[in-house]
Amino acid sequence: MSAVVIVGNGHAGVQLASSLRQSGFADKIVLIGDEADLPYHRPPLSKTFVTGKVEDDQIRLRPASFFQSIDVDLIRGARVTAIDREHRRIVLEDSASIAFQHLVLAVGARNRLLTAQGADLDGLFYLRTLRDARALKERLRSGIRIVVIGAGFVGLEFAASATVAGARVTVVESQSRPMSRAVSPEMSDFFIQAHTNRKTDFRLQTSVRQIRGYPEKSPAWNWIAAKF
Repeated sequence: MSAVVIVGNGHAGVQLASSLRQSGFADKIVLIGDEADLPYHRPPLSKTFVTGKVEDDQIRLRPASFFQSIDVDLIRGARVTAIDREHRRIVLEDSASIAFQHLVLAVGARNRLLTAQGADLDGLFYLRTLRDARALKERLRSGIRIVVIGAGFVGLEFAASATVAGARVTVVESQSRPMSRAVSPEMSDFFIQAHTNRKTDFRLQTSVRQIRGYPEKSPAWNWIAAKF
């Protein structure tokens, strides 16, 4: 039986495992993540990573050798599908199970999925994972047209990165100002001006009802819709 099972190998999960060892905890620790990649920093995904200024190995939280050195079992690419509280076990997608004494859920948040008509078209991306960022990075280039749905921190960070790369960016936001739940109106005005100076177009108090694809003769690679 594992003394501690941590579900989620983002910053919180990795730091918890490290802190337990630093505090003298000697029992077994299992750290589980549903992505195949080694744990990584997420903030660079919308900034330096998509623009190619840093590569995969430069955003790692820790190298693989670190987890070996502190005797933490790192399980990658495994999704937890059930928690059996009575028998103190978690069940993985492949039906394997792991017993625990203590269970920590450090799974973070998920994107809100776009439900508008056309949300399944090619060229629509979300940005939460390294895999998402790789897909955006592959398509990002000068002259491309990008619609960013959502003017939160991540949406505006990506918009800024895209304009630096030479893309033509429109930001669509359902609220009356960017980051309305997080910053003051004065700060929202500041960010609007800063992005407008970079030729970003804002459509505020606007919701997306439908995404339409290009006609067959138009290249599908000249547009991106990114949902944040």
